[in-house]
Amino acid sequence: MLKAAPNTVIESLACGTPVAGFRIGGLPDLVQNGVNGFLAAPFDTAELARAIISVLEIECAGGSLGKAARALVEERHAPARTSLRYLEIYRELARDAARPANGAMNETSKTRKIWSRWRNRFSPASESTSAANRISSPQLFGAEK
Repeated sequence: MLKAAPNTVIESLACGTPVAGFRIGGLPDLVQNGVNGFLAAPFDTAELARAIISVLEIECAGGSLGKAARALVEERHAPARTSLRYLEIYRELARDAARPANGAMNETSKTRKIWSRWRNRFSPASESTSAANRISSPQLFGAEK
């Protein structure tokens, strides 16, 4: 649920393939420089070439960039975890829609405010305290453990 997170990058990491790319958009949220890939300065093709070479050299020497790539996706982007995040957003939107309007905020403003609050709650920096860490997938669907 990262803004501007390219699905191809998430899919690559999920396959255990390290990523080399430019430090733009959602890539800095996904690629930890030197851990699961390398990032180059925006549009610096020479630096991108060095990043690609570094990935290849490390992986050919038995490095662990690929393992770290897979681990990141398993931790942050598992389907049950992502589903739970969306479910929590929908529940909060539904609760707010059911409340009487105070006239001070239109529906678009409310939605933006809620989305901003949720996006910040689930940013990589706050992952360890998120509800997604405390609730398992059986709880997502109301099943008991």
